[in-house]
Amino acid sequence: MQEYRPINLLQEGESVDQIWLVAEATPRMTRPNHKRPNGSPYVQLTLKDRTGRITANVWNWDLNKNPINTGDYVKITASCKAYQGRMSIATESRIYQYVPTHRQTSMIIL
Repeated sequence: MQEYRPINLLQEGESVDQIWLVAEATPRMTRPNHKRPNGSPYVQLTLKDRTGRITANVWNWDLNKNPINTGDYVKITASCKAYQGRMSIATESRIYQYVPTHRQTSMIIL
């Protein structure tokens, strides 16, 4: 895992591999198309640190099967991109969910 980069310093095209705090997790559906007439589930995450917030869309993710909750910590490998004038991150690989405990951090692979 690379050195931690605060959200306010992330730049377009930069790759990140770090742990984020989930401020919000919203289930969504993609628009229907010829391959998926009912759309496909994904989750829009708002991730935060002490310097700001950033949005991450996690494609083909069903919150009913793999819940992510506000206050969870997730490890995401992603690249930064500008979308509609705001910085966001595009997931490239699995998400790892961390469950902090009072003595240690355990990891759940989703």
